[in-house]
Amino acid sequence: METLNQMKVSIVLPPNSKEALETRERILEIATEQFARFGVRTITMEDIARQAGISKKTIYQEYADKRDLVKAVFARILEEDQKRLTFILETEDGVI
Repeated sequence: METLNQMKVSIVLPPNSKEALETRERILEIATEQFARFGVRTITMEDIARQAGISKKTIYQEYADKRDLVKAVFARILEEDQKRLTFILETEDGVI
């Protein structure tokens, strides 16, 4: 009887490829949801990787460390809030 050895292989994607951008977006979405739900201190990179169905190595290819990921999440939230405020100010009769 033959024994098969399984190897896990990580694929490194070019930084601006469609797949890399989709992976980065997925990481941000999951991190945003998890941080909001459980708090930044509670959630680990392992938790995010598990939720995204990717390896921690893939996350670290996109973000240097957890601090970098947290900054990206908060920058995204701030950008979305700024867009909403700009829309409200430009389309309404005023803030009231």
